[in-house]
Amino acid sequence: MKKQQKLNTQRLHLTRIEGVKRYIQAHIDEPLNMLELADVACFSMFHFQRLFALYTGFGVAKYVLFLRLKKACWQLAFRQHMSMIDIALSCGFNDQHSFSRAFKRESGLSPLTYRKRYFGQRAQPHETVGESMQPTDTLTTFLNLDLKHRLSVNDSKPHHNGQVKLVDFPFTAIAFLAHRGCPTTVLHTVSRFIQWRRENGPSAKISKTFNILYDDPNSVAPETYRFDVGASIVSTVKFNQYDVQQGEIEGGRCAVLRHIGNNSKLGDSIGYLYRDWLCKANVVLRNAPLFIERVQDFPDVTEENSIIDIYLPIA
Repeated sequence: MKKQQKLNTQRLHLTRIEGVKRYIQAHIDEPLNMLELADVACFSMFHFQRLFALYTGFGVAKYVLFLRLKKACWQLAFRQHMSMIDIALSCGFNDQHSFSRAFKRESGLSPLTYRKRYFGQRAQPHETVGESMQPTDTLTTFLNLDLKHRLSVNDSKPHHNGQVKLVDFPFTAIAFLAHRGCPTTVLHTVSRFIQWRRENGPSAKISKTFNILYDDPNSVAPETYRFDVGASIVSTVKFNQYDVQQGEIEGGRCAVLRHIGNNSKLGDSIGYLYRDWLCKANVVLRNAPLFIERVQDFPDVTEENSIIDIYLPIA
């Protein structure tokens, strides 16, 4: 009886902490104080700090800071039209100076240096991306905050509802940039594609965004990994400095599963299609790669509201 009561109390605490984390993500661009967050959790402020650290592995202030810096990292890399002050304010900092000071204190780099050094505002198409282009350990922590250092009641829950739809996917012309090589440098390729897209169109507001997943990054040698980032188009892709080319996604039947939430769990949703659904569906796989459509994505929405449709080509 006492053991069950203990488990029930732990579940209650975890549920409240998860609620606070969702609240922080939804209000990351606003001032947040300890009393406000304790009220959301329905804990006394004196106990809230310790319980939050116990269940997340972070102090409250550090967790909020890392979420702000994580969002800033993505905006620095993939929203290069945004000014430093716009990024600072959208991530909840009072001004550009406080943002730059916090970013440099945690990473050892200024935001501008990070933007130029790791992603390059004018990266050349054939630029070699070596170890010097990889984020520091601290910045990797920002980008992968939800992968490590946390205990969550929802960690084991699927980010899909198990409902797989069968659709006839239409032939789709795309502009795409091919990534060939180590999976850890994919963000550099994505950043260059976004630069091309901003300069040449089509806008993400009227064009669909796709990733072609040729390989499982855990199953191939890093140097042989293949991945394309693309967008649907209605006009011809002109020669460009980014090596963006014109291609297509073959039309045909597909099984579609909607993934909602953190990108870090996308592999689990893909695994569900292959491991669970495919065994029961009595279908034959088509000779075409898996691909995904990013319906809405971080940092334009909070991570828990990200939506990715996974397409498994079938005959």
